[in-house]
Amino acid sequence: MLDRPNVSCAAAHRYAPCLGSAAIVAAVALIPLGSAAAQESSLVYPGQTGRLLYATQPDGDRIMDFSRVGYMYGEAPIPFVAQAAAVSPGTGDDRSRIQNAIDSVSSMPMDGNGFRGAVVLAAGEYQISGQLEITASGVVLRGAGDGSNPSQSTILRATGTQQRSLIVVNNSTNSGQGSTSLRRPDVIVDKVVPVGATSFRVASPSLFDAGDRVLITRPGTDPWISDLGMDQIPPRPDGNPITQWEGEDYDLTFERFVTRIEGDRMFLDAPLPHSIDQQYADGEVDLFSFDNRVMRVGIESVRGVSDYDLSDPEDEDHAWTFIEFKRAEHCWARDITAQHFGFSTVLVNERSHAVTVEDAHSIDPISIITGGRRYPFNISRSEYVLMRDMTSDEGRHDFILNSRSEGPNVFYNGLATNSNSDTGPHQRYSTGGLFDNIEIQGDRINFRNRGYFGSGHGIAGTNMVGWNCVADGFIVENPPLTQNWMIGSIGAIVEDDRFGPQELGTYDSHGTPVATTSLYLSQLSDRLARPGGEFREYLFGDYDNYVNDGANSVDAVTMSQSFLDEFGGYLSTRSTKGLDDPAVDHFVPLNWQFQIHPDEQVFHAVLTIAMRKTTGRTRNDSLWIEEFNNRMFFDVDLGLTEELDDVESTVYVYEMVGADLAWFDDGELNVLIGEDVDLDWARLDIYVGNRVVGDLNSDGVFDNCDISTFIVLAAASSPLAEQTGDDPVSIDSFDYGTYFEFVAAEGPIGSGVCQ
Repeated sequence: MLDRPNVSCAAAHRYAPCLGSAAIVAAVALIPLGSAAAQESSLVYPGQTGRLLYATQPDGDRIMDFSRVGYMYGEAPIPFVAQAAAVSPGTGDDRSRIQNAIDSVSSMPMDGNGFRGAVVLAAGEYQISGQLEITASGVVLRGAGDGSNPSQSTILRATGTQQRSLIVVNNSTNSGQGSTSLRRPDVIVDKVVPVGATSFRVASPSLFDAGDRVLITRPGTDPWISDLGMDQIPPRPDGNPITQWEGEDYDLTFERFVTRIEGDRMFLDAPLPHSIDQQYADGEVDLFSFDNRVMRVGIESVRGVSDYDLSDPEDEDHAWTFIEFKRAEHCWARDITAQHFGFSTVLVNERSHAVTVEDAHSIDPISIITGGRRYPFNISRSEYVLMRDMTSDEGRHDFILNSRSEGPNVFYNGLATNSNSDTGPHQRYSTGGLFDNIEIQGDRINFRNRGYFGSGHGIAGTNMVGWNCVADGFIVENPPLTQNWMIGSIGAIVEDDRFGPQELGTYDSHGTPVATTSLYLSQLSDRLARPGGEFREYLFGDYDNYVNDGANSVDAVTMSQSFLDEFGGYLSTRSTKGLDDPAVDHFVPLNWQFQIHPDEQVFHAVLTIAMRKTTGRTRNDSLWIEEFNNRMFFDVDLGLTEELDDVESTVYVYEMVGADLAWFDDGELNVLIGEDVDLDWARLDIYVGNRVVGDLNSDGVFDNCDISTFIVLAAASSPLAEQTGDDPVSIDSFDYGTYFEFVAAEGPIGSGVCQ
C-alpha cells in the first residue's frame, strides 16, 4: 500500500494533505502494476475518480492549474489553414517576394474563423537579407518541412551581418502595452487572495460582467520589496553596479477573463500565480483591452539557418533570433528548427498571450558563451504560453522565463543536451511557471535567488513548479513570503548560500518520478473532461490565521431554511459559532449557496478545511455533509486519529463523487463541523459542466442506476396514468416512453454500482 500519511499535517512547515481513506485507496489503485517505485505526489494527486486533488497550505497557497495555456487555451487544435499564396525559391535575395506574398494575403478578407490564408513556401532554400514581418491577423507562413535537405524541406537562410529576428509577428502600429477602460480600478476586498485562487471578492461587482477581460494588479510597494530583501542585493565582486529593486517597478499584473459574478465574488478563467495581500496594498481589478494585438498567426514547417563567418565559431554579426512574437495572441510556431542563431529559436515577448510553440528544435548556436546569448526557448513578459516537445543543443538558458513573466506559462517535454547554464526563471521575479518533464544534460534546473547576477537579478521566480524533471542538479529555494516546488525529479539537491542563507524549497518525491506522468496534461484532461466544463471556487472565512473580524465580516455564518430543516433540531440544544472563534463545545455551520443552471451539473467537488483544536478532544468530533444522517467521526471515518494541533492548522481534504453530487442540484451545500475545533477558512471547489441527459441520480453518468431510479419513481406513481401528451405534474406512460428514448440515444448503458 502507498506509504503516505493521511492525518496530522500540522507539524511541518510545508503541509501535506490530510485525506479521507477513500482518496488514499484511489491513489494507490492508479499506480501501474509492476511499477514498485511509482508513487503519487503529496501535493497534487489523483482522487477517487482520477481527477487531481490539491493540497493547500494554511495560508491558502496551492499549486495552480496551468492547463489554460497555449493557442485557444488548449480548447481547440491548431488548425490547418488553406493556401492563399505560393512562393518558390528564386535567385538572389528572396525576402521581397516572400514579404510581398505575406502582404498580399494580409490584405485579404478574413473568413468566419478569423483566417485570411496561408503563404506556402515550396521546398528549397531561400536567401533572406533582412527580416520577414507578419503584421496582420489570420496569416500563416507554412513550408514543406524543417529538415536539412532542401529538396524536401523549406530552409530560410538569413544572410548578412545584422543581428535581428528573422521572422517577427507583431502589429507594427501598436507600440503600447494595452489600455484600461474604467476611470479607476475596483478594489479587491479580501485580506489575502492566495496563490492558485480563481475567485475573490470585489467592492463594486456591478462594474463587471461575465466575459469581461480584466487586468488584476498586485501593486508593488517598498515595504514588500524590503521584506523580500531585494533592496539589499549584495554588491558584485567585480564592482559593476547593482540595481536595487524599488516597489514602483514591481507591480504584478495578471490578464484574465471574468467567467461569472455571484454576489460580490468574481470568478476567473485561470488561477493567480501570486498572492495579493492587503498588508502591502489593496489588489485592483480593471476592465482591460489590448488594442490591435495580432492574432491567429502561425509559422509552420520551416528551418531557419543563420549565416555566420565560418572561420569564427564565436561570430556574433549574424541573425540572432529565428521567430519572435511581440504583442501576439492565439498564435503558434510548430515543426521548426533553428540553426546557428545566437539568441533564441523562439522568443515570445512584450505581453503576448496564449501562444503555442511545439515540435521545435535549436541546434548549433553560434555566439560567445556568456550572458545575453543562447536562450533558445524564451518567454519574456508574457502569459498563457505553452512551449512543448522541444530539443536544444549547446544552449545556455535553454528553457527560460525572462524579465518578469507572470503566469501561467508552461514548458512541457523538453530535452537540452550539452547545456552551458541553468534552466528556469532567469531574473526579477517571474511568477507561476511549470517545468514539466524537462531534462537538462550538462547543467541544473534552478528556482532561486540569483542575487547580484547580471545587474541584480535577485529572486528569479516564485510559485514555480518542476514536475518529473531530470537535471545534473537542482537549486530550489523558497523566497521570503512564498515558495517553489520540485516534484518527482531526479538529480542532486544543491544549496548555494553566496547571497546569504536561503530557505530550502519544497522537494516532494525527489529521486522518484511520480505516477502522474505530466501535471500539465492531467490538468488539461481534468478541465476538458466535460462539455462546458468550468472550475468554480467558493470560500467561507478568510486566510488570516484565526483573526476574527467581527459579526459583520466573512467570519460570521448564517443558516438557511434548508440548513435548519436538516440540522435545526440537533442544534436546538447546542451552541453554534462562526469562523476564527476559539469557543469550546460549539458547532460551526457552513451553508454554501451558489448558482447552478438547470442545464448544468456538478461532476466533482472538493471540500478543504483549515482547522485547529480549541480544548477538549477532537478525535471524536464530527463532520456532517448535507444530511444529518451523513455524520463522519474524525477518527473512525476521516482518519484523524491524532489530536489536532492547538496552534498550527491541519488542512483536511474531502472529495465528493458519485451520487453524492446530487447534493449540489439545488444550489446549496450544508456542512456542519464540531465541537472542539476552530476553523480559519473552508473552501469548496466544484467542477461544473453540461448536464448529462437522463442522469436522474446526478452521479455524472448515464447507466442502469438511472433506469432503476426511474422505475422507482414510476412505481411511486403506480398505476401509471394513460396519457398521450406531456404532463409536468405526474409520472405517466408518456414520461416512461420518453425516458427510454433517452436510453436509446445514449447507446450502451453502463453498469454502475447504484447507491
